[in-house]
Amino acid sequence: MLSGYSHIFLFLIRYSFIPRHHGDAFISMNTKKSAEIKITGYIEVIVRDTVYGWVTVDPTHFSLHVLLDEIIIGRTDSFLERPDLAATHRAKGFSIKCEKSVTSSDLINGRLKVVAINFHNIVSLPIWAPLQEASVLTNIDLDLLGKGLKSVPSAFLKKIAHEIGLSNNGRSFGRISRDGFAQVGRNGHLFLVSGRNRLSKFYTNEIKIDIEAWIACFIRRQEILNRLKTRYVQIIIPEKSSVLYSYVPYPVTGASAPYLDLIQCGLKNNIPICGVLDELLEIRNETPPFSQGDTHLNTFGAENVVKTILKFLSEDVLFSTSRISEELRVGDLAERFAEDGDIQELIPIYKNLYFSEVNLDPELTYKFDPENGHQGRRRIWRNSSAPIKKKVVCFGNSFFELGENSCSLSWWFARLFSEFHFVWSPVFDVGYVEKVLPDIVICQSIERFLTEVPAD
Repeated sequence: MLSGYSHIFLFLIRYSFIPRHHGDAFISMNTKKSAEIKITGYIEVIVRDTVYGWVTVDPTHFSLHVLLDEIIIGRTDSFLERPDLAATHRAKGFSIKCEKSVTSSDLINGRLKVVAINFHNIVSLPIWAPLQEASVLTNIDLDLLGKGLKSVPSAFLKKIAHEIGLSNNGRSFGRISRDGFAQVGRNGHLFLVSGRNRLSKFYTNEIKIDIEAWIACFIRRQEILNRLKTRYVQIIIPEKSSVLYSYVPYPVTGASAPYLDLIQCGLKNNIPICGVLDELLEIRNETPPFSQGDTHLNTFGAENVVKTILKFLSEDVLFSTSRISEELRVGDLAERFAEDGDIQELIPIYKNLYFSEVNLDPELTYKFDPENGHQGRRRIWRNSSAPIKKKVVCFGNSFFELGENSCSLSWWFARLFSEFHFVWSPVFDVGYVEKVLPDIVICQSIERFLTEVPAD
């Protein structure tokens, strides 16, 4: 509990001197009947235990307080210079660290408030519109929503869809797919917002992962591979929204806390984690590493990740590529906007990879596809002209995939290594490794899958 004005604030809230709803007009407390001095501003972003926003700072001293369930959990009277607020008179940014974690849903349901007070005014700051809209979206119970919509007549449902922006109106910013899983961001980029892994909640500290279980999993893998004298590499690819965060239509300021915490904890425990986030961030402004309509890496993103892994493995290979070609492709996010008609996107690809002017053309020697689903798929490539004479086994997912083009990490590994095995599985299969006896084992996952620890 914070001391000072706590009892005053509780009194004011209970007797409605402070507005109870975000966006209410401020209530002036002008005891001396002097001219009112307005305090305006917005709550813009919430990240874990910190609330960010801006206010107009007048000559009269005032402070900001964060209240959760009418109890003060944070306070500040210092403000930040922000170049983006230069056009707004006396506007300054604020960053308030709270005693406990808070979420955007606390704002939406009225539990959380940011209150500014001076001798003239008491103001409950409103929520910045994009934060409010995104928070409402990410807190929808999709199962209940689906059940409710089934009882709505189709004609009225179409009218609702049109009015709330779910109609066929192009890639306008903030537009949501009909299933509620994808949303349009800046520059036409599509982003995953919901679904089984509830991705957007990773960025509001509402998703918890079992870091201890993950570290135990990594340690078991390392011990087994040390016994087999096989090198272990762990890769966790960040989400598109963590890399292209400035394009995202909901509040994101970078990679999620669960992702960063696991990477940091893994490195402290000497887990051989090959980090790829910083390298993807480095190229994002010049060459976005993800396609507009897909959650997966594009050719440039895949090339960047491959070079990062080779550097991690101390494999100094100077390969070259063919000129960029283009292919039409429907991304996994774009297909959620199928009502738009032609949703294909031209994606850049390399047709060939060269080493010492030799075209690295691998042979697919084994292929297995289960009757249902992706997990369990296997591919084996062999390549006598590969520059790295080593055998690699990868247990991964759709980021490695089937090696059909240069957006797939398997396409690169099948050409750079003399033997490459891809097993589509989150589970590290000890029996398979003991049978194949590779030089290197890669275990690959992605940020939003961190909610499920593999059972190996």
